[in-house]
Amino acid sequence: MLCVLISIIGFIFLFLYDCSQIWKAKNLILLFSVMGYAAVAASFILLLFLYPVKRYPAWVSIGSLSAAAVNVCLLFFSQFPALLSGGENGEGGPRTCSRRGAYGVVRHPGFWWFFFMIGFLNIAFRQTEVLEISCVLVLINLLFVILEDTVIFPKLFSDYTDYRKGVPFLIPRLVWRLKADAASE
Repeated sequence: MLCVLISIIGFIFLFLYDCSQIWKAKNLILLFSVMGYAAVAASFILLLFLYPVKRYPAWVSIGSLSAAAVNVCLLFFSQFPALLSGGENGEGGPRTCSRRGAYGVVRHPGFWWFFFMIGFLNIAFRQTEVLEISCVLVLINLLFVILEDTVIFPKLFSDYTDYRKGVPFLIPRLVWRLKADAASE
């Protein structure tokens, strides 16, 4: 339960990070983002200490933990460029949505990196308590993403309404995307 509480605190800080971008409170943006991501990371570190990884054949443990680490990297590289950009386009104008890479497939790719990271950690831990905690964390993340999509991002990005029309929320339209890419070539 402590892991869930720490993650909830982390998501509250991430919400405040989003709000501080809207309010253009530059001195709070870095503070809230670091505190939010640190709290969520701390909850997973605590999880490692509270629930030891089950004994598996080495290839299963190494494979599942490696796959979780890959998803952490994907999460890091999809979230932190926006964090480090300072919240504005290079010209200092209104902030616009990126439609490149994973953000051209779904509006919230970080949700999936978080989901798969937790899934692979569950393969490594193989404990009911960890599965229960994981389900709560995925639900909290989903609620946070819905809040961002409906309340925060329309205020933060000048073109978010158009972005929402062209890019699906969480479920990619890969067939549609492949046809659109082929037609543009």
